[in-house]
Amino acid sequence: MRPLTFLAVPEQAYGRVVLGVYDLTWVAPLCDLSIWAYEHSTPEYLATKRDLARARLGAVEVAQGDQAVRA
Repeated sequence: MRPLTFLAVPEQAYGRVVLGVYDLTWVAPLCDLSIWAYEHSTPEYLATKRDLARARLGAVEVAQGDQAVRA
């Protein structure tokens, strides 16, 4: 599962969908919006995850280098 964010959704579109759900109990647009947001947030999530993994790997290499210097 990837996190879902509505940050990339235009504010007007999000507002219309929310009003449709509350005023008309019409959930189909919310489903469509959720799928769209999921598809658009996944690549960003994967890029962030990859960058964090690289940063952690770099930190491990630095820590191992420090131990080698001390030994």
